[in-house]
Amino acid sequence: MTTVNQTNQLSKQACENESQLRSLEGGAATSVNFVNKTSALVKVYWINYQGQRQLYKDLKSGESYTQSTYVHHPWVVTDEQGGCLGIFQPESERKDAIIEAFSGQGQGTSTQAPSPESSQTSQIGKIVVNADEWTLSNTGFTQAPDTATFVTNIAKWFTGGRSTGKFHAYSTNFGLTESVLAQTIAKAGYTWTTGKIIKFDLPTLLTYDGIFLCGDLADNQVLIDYVKAGGNVYLGAGTGAGGPQQEADRWNTFLNAFGLKLLGVYNEISGNQPVNSSHPIFAGVKAIYQNNGNSIVDLDPASETTELLLTHTTGQGLIAVTVSEKTSTLSSKPTESSQTQTPLNNVQIGKIVVNADEWTLSNTGFTQAPDTATFVTNIAKWFTGGRSTGKFHAYSTNFGLTESVLAQTIAKAGYTWTTGKIIKFDLPTLLTYDGIFLCGDLADNQVLIDYVKAGGNVYLGAGTGAGGPQQEADRWNTFLNAFGLKLLGVYNEISGNQPVNSSHPIFAGVKAIYQNNGNSIVDLDPASETTELLLTHTTGQGLIAVTVSEKTSTLSSKPTESSQTQTPLNNVQIGKIVVNADEWTLSNTGFTQAPDTATFVTNIAKWFTGGRSTGKFHAYSTNFGLTESVLAQTIAKAGYTWTTGKIIKFDLPTLLTYDGIFLCGDLADNQVLIDYVKAGGNVYLGAGTGAGGPQQEADRWNTFLNAFGLKLLGVYNEISGNQPVNSSHPIFAGVKAIYQNNGNSIVDLDPASQTNQILLTHTTGQGLIAVAVSDKTNTLSSSELTGSSQTQTLWQIGKPGKCGKDFVPAGGWQQEFTYTVGVDRDPVNESSMPFLLVKPGLTPKPEREGKPIPSTDKLNIRFVLERNYDEGELILFYDFFGSEIDTLFLDGKNLIQILGEGEGKLKQNQIPLGALAQGEHTLTIVTDRGTGSHWIDCLRLLLKKSQEINTQESKQKEKKEKKEKKEEKIESKEEKIEKKEEKLRRKKVNGKKQTLLFLNSAAKRRMISTIFCKVGVGF
Repeated sequence: MTTVNQTNQLSKQACENESQLRSLEGGAATSVNFVNKTSALVKVYWINYQGQRQLYKDLKSGESYTQSTYVHHPWVVTDEQGGCLGIFQPESERKDAIIEAFSGQGQGTSTQAPSPESSQTSQIGKIVVNADEWTLSNTGFTQAPDTATFVTNIAKWFTGGRSTGKFHAYSTNFGLTESVLAQTIAKAGYTWTTGKIIKFDLPTLLTYDGIFLCGDLADNQVLIDYVKAGGNVYLGAGTGAGGPQQEADRWNTFLNAFGLKLLGVYNEISGNQPVNSSHPIFAGVKAIYQNNGNSIVDLDPASETTELLLTHTTGQGLIAVTVSEKTSTLSSKPTESSQTQTPLNNVQIGKIVVNADEWTLSNTGFTQAPDTATFVTNIAKWFTGGRSTGKFHAYSTNFGLTESVLAQTIAKAGYTWTTGKIIKFDLPTLLTYDGIFLCGDLADNQVLIDYVKAGGNVYLGAGTGAGGPQQEADRWNTFLNAFGLKLLGVYNEISGNQPVNSSHPIFAGVKAIYQNNGNSIVDLDPASETTELLLTHTTGQGLIAVTVSEKTSTLSSKPTESSQTQTPLNNVQIGKIVVNADEWTLSNTGFTQAPDTATFVTNIAKWFTGGRSTGKFHAYSTNFGLTESVLAQTIAKAGYTWTTGKIIKFDLPTLLTYDGIFLCGDLADNQVLIDYVKAGGNVYLGAGTGAGGPQQEADRWNTFLNAFGLKLLGVYNEISGNQPVNSSHPIFAGVKAIYQNNGNSIVDLDPASQTNQILLTHTTGQGLIAVAVSDKTNTLSSSELTGSSQTQTLWQIGKPGKCGKDFVPAGGWQQEFTYTVGVDRDPVNESSMPFLLVKPGLTPKPEREGKPIPSTDKLNIRFVLERNYDEGELILFYDFFGSEIDTLFLDGKNLIQILGEGEGKLKQNQIPLGALAQGEHTLTIVTDRGTGSHWIDCLRLLLKKSQEINTQESKQKEKKEKKEKKEEKIESKEEKIEKKEEKLRRKKVNGKKQTLLFLNSAAKRRMISTIFCKVGVGF
């Protein structure tokens, strides 16, 4: 028995008062130094805002640690069994809490925690997954007489053999709400309640011995935290709610965290299924009833924590179990430093608005739908609870959030509006805003989840075309799934003003909004009162959706404060990741096949440690790709400590004691990995192991990888042998080739990002080695830079105002055209490059007077640089007509996306290219949206000699002057142009395509070029 030394000056209350205590918001920051002078382990708990204990530290005999906290936050110290030894109330100054041996005089009172939570005394959280909901329905009990034994066994397994306990079915589905199940549970001695009547958060769930789920959506992160805290969950699938894929999506975030997965198809297995398992839940059970459920997959068959207990003769999993050792570091725990005052402190509900398309809030959207200003103002008021003041940031470079009318509207309504990827994208930063607006640019989905759960508000515009529709959906669905929504991975081809018929506050006074081919939205839980599709097309496709989340005090992104002890990572500011498509690279075979492998792995170690030749690495794996002898010898020879195996506790505090964690094959907690990298940790991941098949391999790691802009494909790539390296990245210094043998190729989800990169690709374009870093850096935006007067043209294609029309090369449409700078004698006046860019799939192909026009879907421009160029030296001038969206790539990496000025209007762009190395480069241009095709006017690559950087004010002034001069020229020619256009229109109407050769003078030829560019290609 132990107690607390009373000579300490901290306010201390008797243990019997614990039931009356809870933490309060606000108060001065302080700290407490806990010192264990006993001969036994003691436990330090924070008493949270609900009056519940949250374990922060197991303090061994002789140990001490300092805990950051607040003056209104009480702490309780207990023995190993949870008996209260003393309660400490922090003061404004740091004080010691000395825990000494119990004197036997009654200073301490060994009481248990208030509101006893049976799951707190259980050391293992348990899960039972059933492919089908019919098992526990009245029909299931009738069809399979042993069902009563089955469900009683589950209750006993959940309670550790006790015949008393408290269970709740968070469901309205018949599979958990019918009479025989309730009678069976009650008859066995347990308390049974049903319905979505309880608050679904961790403190509430911890008051139950088990939660039963079926059909109705529940917060997957809360479930993960509950099981990790020792809670028990029964999940019945196959309900038909939303279809099989939505059913699987509803639960797989939760299940994946424990090595299981539901398939997105129903299995057509029906009838009594014979049982042949010795697991306790099947004791005395001969068969259970199933009726067309979602089969279960074990993502890590080698794991001892997960098991498929019942499989069909076809091999499909019907019943599975998994266990999770209770951890003291729950992902739902906040750092107390998060409780600082922010604009959100008085906002109790986090809100989300999802728009299928980005065009709504563009200048075009405001023009097409006059009520757009009302719409966006309504959103701002909804986010702020009706206030006319607030602070919003658009974390985006996409035109859908960065154009002028939106900014003016927000400002006119009284709110502060900023844009760009210029802020640090983490929870503390986001909490300083009343709302975050997103469109196109990748953002950390877990941070967004935490932000909304903390009371933050998010507007998301989809349908941007960045990476294609499936990547667009993948970019946001982790975030949206957490709140019951999902984007479809195809564009919906819905365009034009969409009439509004909704009484929701964001649509007050709004008759219609504009859409242009977005990603439709799906409500994963139509029965939920927290999500709603407000605007649907006549085809039933969702266009605008909202969802709300009650503010919670337990945020999933917060580390436990005990993790703030000194670790090897304290001086490392950037977490780094190396992903290898295949595990064979670091095997003994890999070292033999590719002699530079030793250099490769040493480079990785140095990159992880910031160049140090000392450090500590652990391979959390039993796979040969990380456990064979040559790798261990190489790491040791380089001066580092190397250990292997699943022998360490896989939580954040443990991982932070290592300079890097190496993974291969064996399942690991993806959220812990995300937190580790964000805390400065380093991870090497080898895929392609064959464990469970390629799709399961990808599923095992993609939650982690997606958080940093990467993804594994769910098929093996059949690439084998030494792969030649052509990269200047530090991990490839001195490396000519590495060995691969049929791995999972890697995809870069955000090619425009500077934080992730595919370093090694196969000749087929498949990614083999990729890296990522957690410290976000700004990427180039579409902001125009004004060129200095001291410039040199490195190359130019076409002449401004000509559209390449004076000299038309032979040929018609080509799917892809590659133009090499230097092949033409006169590229300015007589270029062989097609100047007409066409949207892929456009039909019919462009013609004039029945003859094909030289055009292409994809234009590649190859050029060679004679030397290395630094950041800011090179500027690409790209001018084009039309309303289309052009995407430019440089050497295969997304450079910029540009929205045209409008049909017949010229858009002039100046794009900084960043630092480029000497040698060959390729600029690629493709187009989309608009009318499907447009003319390129001119392309120039300029060297900016002057180092002077113009201010934004001077840029805007110069642009304005150019625009005014251009308008003056246009006005002076307006009358002549209108006459010519009228003649041309009359000729087109009459079907008489008359020749224009009578215009022989140079002036007339210039006039025709201008008209051709402005009118288009159909004449």
